Amino acid sequence: MNVTDLMKDYFGGAAAEHLGRAAGLDAQTAQKALGLGLPMQLDALADHAGTTQGQAQIADAIQNLPQFGSVQDALSSAGGASNLQRAGELLAPALLGGQQDRIMSAMTSQLGGAPAGGVQKLMQMALPLMLSFLAQRGLSGSNIGSMLPGMKGGLGGLLGAGAAALGANAMGGAAGGLNAASLVDLLKGQFSGAAGERIGTAAGFGGSAAGRAAMAALPLILNGIANKGRTEAGAHDVMSLAQGFSGLTDASGNLNLNFLNDNAETTRIEGQGRGLLGNLFGNVDEVTGRLGSALGGSGSNAGRLLSLMAPMVLSLLGNRAKAANMNASGVSGLLGGLGSHLTGLLPAGLTGLGALLGGSAAASTVSTSTVPVTTGKVTTTPVTPATPAPRPAATTTTTHTATAPVTTEKRGGFPWWIIPLALLLLLGGCWLTRPKDTVSTTTTSTTTTDTTSTGTTDTTDTTTTDTTTTDTTTTPVSDGTFTITEPAADATLASGGFTMKGTGNPGDSIQLFEDGTSLGNVTVGDDGNWSFDVPSPAAGAHTYAARGADGTELGTVAATIGEPEANASGATCEKDYTLSITDGQTVSEPFRFGGVGQGEGYSVTVKRGERTIGTKDIPLDASCGWSYNSKPGKGEVTYEVRPMGDAAAEPLSVVNLTVTQ
Repeated sequence: MNVTDLMKDYFGGAAAEHLGRAAGLDAQTAQKALGLGLPMQLDALADHAGTTQGQAQIADAIQNLPQFGSVQDALSSAGGASNLQRAGELLAPALLGGQQDRIMSAMTSQLGGAPAGGVQKLMQMALPLMLSFLAQRGLSGSNIGSMLPGMKGGLGGLLGAGAAALGANAMGGAAGGLNAASLVDLLKGQFSGAAGERIGTAAGFGGSAAGRAAMAALPLILNGIANKGRTEAGAHDVMSLAQGFSGLTDASGNLNLNFLNDNAETTRIEGQGRGLLGNLFGNVDEVTGRLGSALGGSGSNAGRLLSLMAPMVLSLLGNRAKAANMNASGVSGLLGGLGSHLTGLLPAGLTGLGALLGGSAAASTVSTSTVPVTTGKVTTTPVTPATPAPRPAATTTTTHTATAPVTTEKRGGFPWWIIPLALLLLLGGCWLTRPKDTVSTTTTSTTTTDTTSTGTTDTTDTTTTDTTTTDTTTTPVSDGTFTITEPAADATLASGGFTMKGTGNPGDSIQLFEDGTSLGNVTVGDDGNWSFDVPSPAAGAHTYAARGADGTELGTVAATIGEPEANASGATCEKDYTLSITDGQTVSEPFRFGGVGQGEGYSVTVKRGERTIGTKDIPLDASCGWSYNSKPGKGEVTYEVRPMGDAAAEPLSVVNLTVTQ
């Protein structure tokens, strides 16, 4: 049972009746209202999770909310209904991305004579309950950006029989049984068998590989379309693109492959499709290269296949959405539900292409384990650093002026968890999870001693001894033996980038790898030492290897990267921009580069000569790091890095690389 099925149970039957009673609604109206509103709230959360700020806000909310074992448990606690409503009032304006009014308007218009005040109260109570439920089923600060978008459109089945028609209208007209599963079944039928073989042959694949190639390309194209159509604006663009290819579908709604009989017409469709690929994929060369390699062909044939099929897929999608009278909101919800189906479309033996199914597909697997409910007294305690060993010549005095910590003790049934949510409203949208000291630093020529005074509700005037020393260690000169000295073997590292260090023969060029992906080259210094800044790796276990210029493996080390922490403070990154790779390097593909920076992130444009291959926006992670993976194919490739959102800016870096296979 997946997470959406579990959610239907969580809000079904008796739960809907209890919530309706608390909101002043009868059981039938409450069931219909939840059937309409919960899918729309979930989709709005999924849209909001598409931004770094939205992810941080959602992460902070689930961190502060209790883990309600059931709807009944939440309502039966002292002041349960009013506490839930207050939480919903605080959360909805920030977490629903401005869609709160649209959702309520759609619901009240579809529910006829239902009291608007009761419907609003019901949905305000439902929002914190849904967030708590998702947190207990695996939603966390580290996966919000993947899990929520993958659930978009996934609650259509929450509508009961009495509310199905209402749901279709409210969610954009998803009539006629068109949903993610039926759309995938339709497309699978259209591109399999003789049709798939014909398309694959036209792209240059021979024999039995032709049909297999078409089926391998289908989920990649759907993934690109789903990522583009995740918002209403994006879905509108998808439908506009589909209109231009309506002739590729016949009157019965099936593929019209007659154009393949005319070489000139085939070339025209391919050319139009090639123009689409830049809209659908962040790095066209990477997708075509990996698809071609997996199929035992060339990136050129894979590119032609994708160019021919993308217009066909859009034509079928547009035809079926039009027949179902779906608007942009409905199409967005439909596309958002594709994620869990895409990997299953890949032919046997080609599941490795699942790595290209980012966004929607990557988010389809959700843990359904239940996190135990935590109860009892919750307090926040200032952390007192351990007393450092005596150090000579301490020169820095750090004075902490601490704000009064929030008292979180539960008294008389007061909902302690409302307090941090209320801070959102009081501080104008500044999300806080715990009190933070305001730090000012002054430099003196004396050493100070800790003096701490604490009370029940405040901490005053804390001074600490110096926590910094001057490093006087001299790095020894290497004897030329190759080593990796950092990280230590089997080390567990914090999320974000880290520095690899080691020794070797002065002047030697070393290529570093992460799980077989090149990170670039580093040259051993005159003193026999080398170091390399590895840009933010994905969380989990990795193996780092070094190879000499002749490809000989020189050494390896295993390390585990911790899960990233959400940027709960909402602070903007202000680190100086860095790039881990330098101009003129020769690297093997695939490779990865990145660094740290400021603002929201960076945009990487890929070129071959003067021709732009593609552009991809890369948001900064919680550690202010960024990382770009590439598999452009063999040859000379240029990368331009600009601040995200400023396409006209002069590049911060222009890197020309020679790529080998």
